[in-house]
This record gives sequence, C-alpha cells and structure tokens, in this order.
Amino acid sequence: MPTESCVASVDESGTPDSKTQQSPAPQDSVCADDIFIREFAANQRQLQAYIATQVSNWEAMDEIFQRVSLALWMKRSSFDVQRTFIAWAIGFAKIEVHKYISEQDRQMLTLTAEALQAVEASFDRSRQLLEERVTALEFCVARLPIRHRQILHLVYAEEVSLQEIARDHGMTPNSLYLQLKRIRSALWKCVTAKVAAEANNG
Repeated sequence: MPTESCVASVDESGTPDSKTQQSPAPQDSVCADDIFIREFAANQRQLQAYIATQVSNWEAMDEIFQRVSLALWMKRSSFDVQRTFIAWAIGFAKIEVHKYISEQDRQMLTLTAEALQAVEASFDRSRQLLEERVTALEFCVARLPIRHRQILHLVYAEEVSLQEIARDHGMTPNSLYLQLKRIRSALWKCVTAKVAAEANNG
C-alpha cells in the first residue's frame, strides 16, 4: 500500500499535484514503487487477458507474463502517472509476445472468446496477490550474481541489443540468449518458491 507521504503527493485523479512536480521529495523513488505496485495490481488481470488472446496455451501466457512483469519492474521509474497504466504495460506485452512467437518453430493460435473466458475464470482461482509477486521478484533479483543483474539491466532497462551485450561481454549472441533464458527461469522458480513459502507461513 502507498505510504501517507506518497498518497499526499497524488491528487484524487491519480496525477501528481503541482507542488510535487515542482519540488520532488526525497521519498519519490519509494512513492514511485508504491504507485507501480498499486497500478500493476489493479491492471494485472487485464494484462494477463491481453497476453492470453495472443497465445494458445497457459505455459506460453505465463512465460510471457513473467517476461513482461520483469521488464515493467526494471522500467518502473519511466512510468508517467499521467498515462494509463494498462496502455503502457500492453506496449511492453506486445514486444514480449512478438519476441516469444519469433522464438517458436510455429505460429501460435489465438484463443476463442469462450476459451478466453475459461482462462480468465482460472485467473480468479489461481492468481496470487501482485504485491507478493513484486516483492518476491525484487528479492530474487537482488539475490542474482552481479553479472546477471547487469545483463538484466542492459536488456530490460537500457534496452541494449543482445548482439551488443554479447560483444561487450565476450560472448556469442546465442550463448547470451541461453544465459538470459536460464536467468529468467531461475527468477521464475525463485518467485514461485518465495510466494509459496510466504503463503505457507501465513
């Protein structure tokens, strides 16, 4: 939940007041994280539903959603609160869907309206609280080796091409791609385990 200082800097329409814009407070980074978590939580189902319309199975949707979640978290400081969050997030989703489909040997089929309703119903039964997942993601990213965090920062925050990163790190693009895939897999397992552990402890 946003802190009182964060809430005080945002008016009822969800946009920063003029005082906040003119004189950024020291807690702005914390406030930005609170806004991100709140907006992401409010729009998670819409984002998942959009991704579900682009692919034909749960595994693909979950993989793309994890990629988008990580990309959004790494770029959260660039979110403009005067924009619609879901439109901003779907922009990232379109990129990740395109990347994912390009990686596959065949094109994926779009779900029917009936199938989409079934998927959305499954979200209601299985979705985790987003704040737990975001907190877990932050925890898991912090535990990565510095080299892996640097790669994630270059890919998702700086948007440097894999070819350029590979060249600078003395790797081939293919080996870098495989390493990035292993990093994402490790993060997914870590986040899943962390959320499950928190649920059991609760």
